[in-house]
Amino acid sequence: IPVSLAALIFYTWPLLAALASPLIGEARVTKYQILCFIGAFIGLAITFGPALDQLDPRGVAFAAMGALFTVGLMLFGRVTLRKTSTLSVSLYGNLISALLAAAFVSSMGGFKFPETTQGAYYLGAICLVFSAAVATQLLALRITKASIASMIYNMAPVVSIVAALVLLGEILTPPQYLGGAIVITALLLF
Repeated sequence: IPVSLAALIFYTWPLLAALASPLIGEARVTKYQILCFIGAFIGLAITFGPALDQLDPRGVAFAAMGALFTVGLMLFGRVTLRKTSTLSVSLYGNLISALLAAAFVSSMGGFKFPETTQGAYYLGAICLVFSAAVATQLLALRITKASIASMIYNMAPVVSIVAALVLLGEILTPPQYLGGAIVITALLLF
């Protein structure tokens, strides 16, 4: 399926996580907050502008599974962080992820290291930035309710689009500006 559609299906997870947060002992989201989540989702739909002409059930299923796994990560992470240090969760999470990724890469023909110094530099930078992102995400999740963290995560696609504008010189369309503004408004109203 097109990336825009996969992203939109995937970003159902913030609302799903907020709705499921009472399962881990957190307060239910209010009707007002649900409307804010729906508003943010509408903003993302406008921003992504997904094409619906290439619906492959496998792609839809994989995107939906990604959303559900992310809900699990949010909820189980929140519960785990009540009893375990952020550093431990980050270390073991990254270690297990690295082992699973290594097994996957091996099954796909193996890993190829970058052939240039610049490529090695970028690979190292990606690893450092990813590790810092996971650690700060877990730290935030430790001190923030799942529903609030989930709403804030709606900003990730907007930040990515702005980064593409600033860093890559990508041209944004009026619907992308409108969708981003709707997401930010929904977040502020939340």
